[in-house]
Amino acid sequence: MGKEFTQKEIAKLIDNQESKIAKAWHNFVPPISPSKEDMKIYEEFLKQAVLKKAQKALVLGTTAELRSLLHKYKFFVYYADFNLNIMKESLKYVKPKGPEKFLYENWLNLSLKNNSINLVIGDWVFNMLAWKKAWQKLMKSMQRVLVPDGCFITRVGLYSPKFSKNPERIYQLYQEKKISLGDVAHLLYWVPYNKKTRSANVKFAFETMKKFLKERKLSEQEFKKIYVSEKGGYDVILTAPFRDEFEKLFKKYFIIKDRKSAQDYWFGKFYPIYFARVRK
Repeated sequence: MGKEFTQKEIAKLIDNQESKIAKAWHNFVPPISPSKEDMKIYEEFLKQAVLKKAQKALVLGTTAELRSLLHKYKFFVYYADFNLNIMKESLKYVKPKGPEKFLYENWLNLSLKNNSINLVIGDWVFNMLAWKKAWQKLMKSMQRVLVPDGCFITRVGLYSPKFSKNPERIYQLYQEKKISLGDVAHLLYWVPYNKKTRSANVKFAFETMKKFLKERKLSEQEFKKIYVSEKGGYDVILTAPFRDEFEKLFKKYFIIKDRKSAQDYWFGKFYPIYFARVRK
């Protein structure tokens, strides 16, 4: 079981000087962060989920935009992450605008009571976990904490064989303005895709983008819209199953009420936002 932080305790963790990541967040582009249209979809689904006053919401991770959105609708917000540094960076980007508590815990083993949360929301959270057991464990964990008829709203990265495997072709599509800079990074994420594990190491994307920078195909300003620095630290595994296999698993624990995709970036159609109600 992790530690629960109150707002007063959280304030002590935040120093006065903004960190590089907190500053860089303003520059990050979709799909690294939710796009404007993603946020409109999140809000549309959130309105459907709001049934009564004094509701409790759980944010998986510390996505600043989602915290702000929930406070707009007067939720009491819990947000859970097992990375204390990321929590601090998020708080530097968006200060608390309503009652909230941070849970320094693993999403798969939360200390929250059964049937205690009205809404769970999270952006790209499944993709941080190993397919398929950890995805299933997260679904079970959310099913446990949600009240009957509780809602789960989440953007999920799904893999497609349509993704290009050629880095130079990916860059060409960017030059031709057919895809955005953020789309370039995410296409590069999946170049070394392992079909057996449904995963890829994003270090390949980082090294390729560094190569583009060195070759002056990208400016430093463009590079910093994707990465904080050139020093590395991007040896990270991401996972993305195919849509049909994700939905088959998801439907065991949730009833999918709607699914929408942002149209303001190319990857939107492959990273849909799901609105679901829990099966109890």
